[in-house]
This record gives sequence, C-alpha cells and structure tokens, in this order.
Amino acid sequence: MTRAPRRGVLAAYLNGLLVLLGLGATGWLLFEGVGWGAYGNSFGFATLMLATILPLGLALAAASTIPQLLQVIPAGAKVGQVLYGVFVMVGTGMCFKGDGMTAKVVGGAVVLVALGAVKLLGKAELGMRGDPRSAPQPAPRSAPQSVPPSAPAAPAAAGPSPSGFPPAPGYGPPGQPVAYGPTASHPGYGPVAPWPPQAQARPQAPTRSASSIPRAAPLPTHREPERP
Repeated sequence: MTRAPRRGVLAAYLNGLLVLLGLGATGWLLFEGVGWGAYGNSFGFATLMLATILPLGLALAAASTIPQLLQVIPAGAKVGQVLYGVFVMVGTGMCFKGDGMTAKVVGGAVVLVALGAVKLLGKAELGMRGDPRSAPQPAPRSAPQSVPPSAPAAPAAAGPSPSGFPPAPGYGPPGQPVAYGPTASHPGYGPVAPWPPQAQARPQAPTRSASSIPRAAPLPTHREPERP
C-alpha cells in the first residue's frame, strides 16, 4: 500500500471517530434532557430537539466523507477538519461555562482530541494531494539519445508494370534530368495562321498647312492730314 492510500485510510478512521463523537453527544443530550425536565413541556422538548440536531448533523456529514477518503479523495479530509473545529468550539465552551468539574474535564478532553485530529487530517490531506514534502520525488529523466539519419533508399529500376501495360508518363522512379532547350511543338498542331487582312482605310481629306492658307489683305488705315 502506497503512502497516499494509507493517508486516506487514516483520515477515514479519524472521520469515523467524529461520527462516534457526534452520536455520543446526541445521546448525552437526550439523556440529560430527563434531568432538565425537557420532556415535561413542549417548549423544553423543542429546545432539546434543536440542541440534538447539531451533533447529529455533524455525525451524518462525517459519515458521508468516509467513502471519499477510502477512494483517496482529499476533499473528505478538509470537511473533517471543519467538523472537528465545531467540536473545538463546543468543548471550549464547556471548559469555561460548564457546571461542575465533570463537564470541564469532558470539554477539555474533547478539545484535545479535536485539535489532534485536525492536525492529522491536515497531514493526510497533503499526502493525498501529492505534496512534494510528503510524496516521493520522481526519478530524473535521462537525456534522449540521438538517432543517426538513415541513408536514402535506392530508386527501383524502371520496368514494365505487372499488368503488362507501359507505365503512365510522370509516374515511377525519377530519371535523368533533361537539359533545357526550345519547347517542342505539340503533336497535332501546325503553324499559327496569319492574321486576316485589315479592311481598307477610308480616304482622309488632305490636310492643309498654315502656310498654304491665304491671308486676308490688311485693312486701310485712316490718317489725319498734317496741319500747317
């Protein structure tokens, strides 16, 4: 049995003790109710029933965590710590406000047992969670070995296919590279046909240059006669 299942079993035993404490507190309240006169009137009986609900509920809550702890689920240990904290508060109240020496001794014993259980449940929770302080350290990993590259496989010799048909062009082992040169003509195509003759252009009107256009004669200017 590894460390984590052992911690789970220990926490289950501690929560089982919590169940016994809750049931014992419930029985003690029911027994003391006779001396208090709680069964003689309805108000006292209702008060007694409300008082017994707390320890009985704690016992049932602790009992529900035992299957989780047996399955190594650390949430049950956390719940057990909270429930034991309630018993610490109740025992402390009995020590300070208890009637008689017996009540104070019982309260002190409950406080000591609850504090010890809280500490053990904390250690059990760390163990079940895989805390590095309690869990074993993993072994160091070895460096990965380098794999030498494998040589490329030699191409298979070209030959006829098993079906007897020649291999399709473009498939099969690569051949020798072909030197680049002019592209061969495609089979079934001839030379490019000449373009059709262009339509006869329309005759354009002769253009005249600026020098061939006759200029208009200058207009006569009127000059006033000179006065003597």
